[in-house]
Amino acid sequence: MQVMASPLEGLLSAPLWRWGASDGPPRAPGAYAWFNDALPPSVPDEGLLDREGMQLLYVGIAPRAAGGGDRDPLRTSLAPRIDYHFSGSADASALRMSLGVVLADSLGLVLELHPDGERFTWGGPGEADLSAWMREHMRVSWLRHPRPWEVSDMAFRNEVLPLNLQAQDPTEFQRSLAERQEALQARARAAGGES
Repeated sequence: MQVMASPLEGLLSAPLWRWGASDGPPRAPGAYAWFNDALPPSVPDEGLLDREGMQLLYVGIAPRAAGGGDRDPLRTSLAPRIDYHFSGSADASALRMSLGVVLADSLGLVLELHPDGERFTWGGPGEADLSAWMREHMRVSWLRHPRPWEVSDMAFRNEVLPLNLQAQDPTEFQRSLAERQEALQARARAAGGES
């Protein structure tokens, strides 16, 4: 008798997709997993899932919760969500925010307060540099699933996900990353107040 793989195993063994390759993510609900071939500075490698020389750094879902017809279309299916992570800005991507914090020194990124005074961005050139870095070094797998939060819950319980700050008991690295992010946000608020 063949044992069925869990949804998490399905997600973590799905093909790794590179930005711009054919057969991109579908317009369907599901979970996605981000892998990296060049571990960013300060990210510890202990316990990280290694696959084909790439380390698992982050797991996300689309949509984030059940119900609600007025949900943000950016977050309702895999295609726009993954696209935004690759080419959007930190204001709506926890992955881009966390990744930008660990790459800030090496890429020369400066966090800025969005003109609305509520959100943060790495600025036009910074977001472009971060996108270029992601396109070179990051790959993503996905799994269609009607209740993707069930898949991410399994990932949070079973995998080390250093760039997921909100979804698991924080590690020492995640606490440090959250503190660095808060410090950059405070600096951006102060700089935004000076203009």
